[in-house]
Amino acid sequence: MRVLSMALPLPRWPRTTPAHSFFGRGWDDRFAGLASAAARAFQSRKIQRRELVDLNALILGKPQAGFRTGPVWIEAPHPALSSHVGSPAPRLDALVDAILTMVRRPWPTTLIAMVSLVRLLQVHPFFDGNGRTVRLYVCWLVRQRLGPSPLFLRLLDALWNRAEFSILAACVAIRDRDDWSPILEYCLATTARGWAFD
Repeated sequence: MRVLSMALPLPRWPRTTPAHSFFGRGWDDRFAGLASAAARAFQSRKIQRRELVDLNALILGKPQAGFRTGPVWIEAPHPALSSHVGSPAPRLDALVDAILTMVRRPWPTTLIAMVSLVRLLQVHPFFDGNGRTVRLYVCWLVRQRLGPSPLFLRLLDALWNRAEFSILAACVAIRDRDDWSPILEYCLATTARGWAFD
């Protein structure tokens, strides 16, 4: 497998881009760290736990980072009120390793990418920058296996369009009911809309 040296084909949104855009809030303010992380990721043959942590540090503009050491929850001031609580900190290494080895499975690339995306979001290994780090990782994964994929970039952007789809609700449906249908149906519909039928 060759080393990929081409840069990520990042979309160029105007400064008025809504908050749900591809890499989240403050796209322009965080572009330098994200560009550095993307350049490093796409020169890597593989991304393991240490590389994922380094990418998170670059994205956040910190000299070093690591997995969180305590609990984390989403969209509430207390875990009892939260819709999702990340996995326990002592289990993060094993959980993330299991997710990152999914790239070797003989599944279709987009399926591996979507399962990795959902599972990493559910585990929530970092205190900050989880969404951006996970999206960069799945872009790397798709590029490693398929080459540049603008259609997949559009799909990721659509997944973060909170006006149209709640990825958090989809992750909770998977966690609570093992129901993958909301995210799979939305992904199929979004991908189909991106194809040009002449």
